Amino acid sequence: MLASTQGLDDVARAFAAKIQELQELTLLRVDNGSKDISSRELAALDTSVQAIEQKLRDIQHFIGQEKQAITKARALTKACALQQDQLEYIGTHLPARLPEANSVSINAQPQPVAGTSTSSKELPTEELETDENADTANVEAQPAAAKQTAGDKKKRAKAPRRYISQAELASVSGYMRGRLTIETVNSAIDDAASHSEANAKLMAATKSNSVKPADRKRATTLLHCVTGKEGIRGRYWFLESDLKGGTTLKMDKTGKAILTVLRHLGRLTEVRVSLDGTPQVAHVLQPE
Repeated sequence: MLASTQGLDDVARAFAAKIQELQELTLLRVDNGSKDISSRELAALDTSVQAIEQKLRDIQHFIGQEKQAITKARALTKACALQQDQLEYIGTHLPARLPEANSVSINAQPQPVAGTSTSSKELPTEELETDENADTANVEAQPAAAKQTAGDKKKRAKAPRRYISQAELASVSGYMRGRLTIETVNSAIDDAASHSEANAKLMAATKSNSVKPADRKRATTLLHCVTGKEGIRGRYWFLESDLKGGTTLKMDKTGKAILTVLRHLGRLTEVRVSLDGTPQVAHVLQPE
């Protein structure tokens, strides 16, 4: 009896499994209406897949362009870094103050030499000067004008301003350099040149008897006791007493340190002088 019941249960389970399988097959059966819907869905799905593929191709093309741009950007970055290094080197070694260049007018026309027919517009200034030197008769005919031109050039000459570079300042011993900066030292060079030019102007006025009465005594003393001394003659110079009115270069601790550095770098030399029995130190600017 028990065996018979178990056999019926197996048959029932077999029938249930078969029924479930038939139901699944029925669901998979596609009629004409369902077939059209599935075709439209598959066509839409195919269109979407093609659009995605095109998008992927566009992305690949964009990535390729970006790779090329990255290569160019790296080369540009390398060139910019090299240029930055060059500019930093120039900025480190360039003085804070540059000497003023003597401006030359392009439109200026030099006077032609007497007795020549060549226009000054057709010959540069150097060739005109060569012709003047070669034509002895014309030079002898105009000695006064030549002397006046030389005198004007001498009057226009300025005191040398030999600014220092960062490398020169760094080469000075630390105990001598202290806390001096290149801007301070180059500003002091400007002060020294200004004092020297003022003294040169005073000496020129003394020689031409055009000095002011209030300055005549001091100017005469400087002319006889300083300008003709060995090591000073023909040079620009200033005294320590001139530094009382300086802006950067003064006779204080910083000013003395600056003078020491300038002497060490060959911008100045010291010459001992005596003014009315009083010892003084004259600082002489050294040319190039």
